[in-house]
Amino acid sequence: MATTRFTELTGCSVPVQQAPMGAVSPPALAAAVAEAGGVGTLSSLRMTADQVVRASTRRAGPPPGCSRSTC
Repeated sequence: MATTRFTELTGCSVPVQQAPMGAVSPPALAAAVAEAGGVGTLSSLRMTADQVVRASTRRAGPPPGCSRSTC
C-alpha cells in the first residue's frame, strides 16, 4: 500500500477519504471505504445517536468516522 503523510496521520492503508454527503453517502458506503483501507465517514445529519452507534458498529472492519452538521 502507499505510504503518505495522510496515511501516517490517519492510520489508514490507502490515501482515500470518503466525504459525508448526506443521503448520497449511506452508512454502507462509509463502512465499505473503511473496510477497503480508506477513511470512511458517515453523515449523521438525519440520524439519532442510536442509529449512529448501530451504523458504526454493525460491521467487523474499522469503524467509520462521523460528521455532524449544526446548520
